[in-house]
Amino acid sequence: MRLLRHRRLAATPREGGDPVFVGFDEQNAHLPDALWLTQQFPKVRVAIRAGNHMLQRIAAREGAGLALLPHYVARAEPRLRLCVVGPTPPQRELWMVTRRDDGRNPAIRAVGDALVNAFDANQSLFQAPG
Repeated sequence: MRLLRHRRLAATPREGGDPVFVGFDEQNAHLPDALWLTQQFPKVRVAIRAGNHMLQRIAAREGAGLALLPHYVARAEPRLRLCVVGPTPPQRELWMVTRRDDGRNPAIRAVGDALVNAFDANQSLFQAPG
């Protein structure tokens, strides 16, 4: 994940201004992304709070502020660009959990294998550009 902004956003730390963020709403303040953002930028101004990454992407696209988005979400919006303003958020693992007995079920195993193959084939979507 990286902080992304729309090209029209006026003030960024590199341009001498204080960053303005698109943040998480209070129902999602416990999520790892929201916690990291609060820890790294405790006094930053939040222009808008949204409950999911899709709404945050829209707000960033419209110039509301910087948004901490997964790469695969941000890449779907060509008007956003990478804006590094601090340390890189830690990567997170993705787990698929099934019950022990489900491992023998051919349908569940097929879905699990398909998901693993899909993520393997599309790794570049989940990694930082360049």
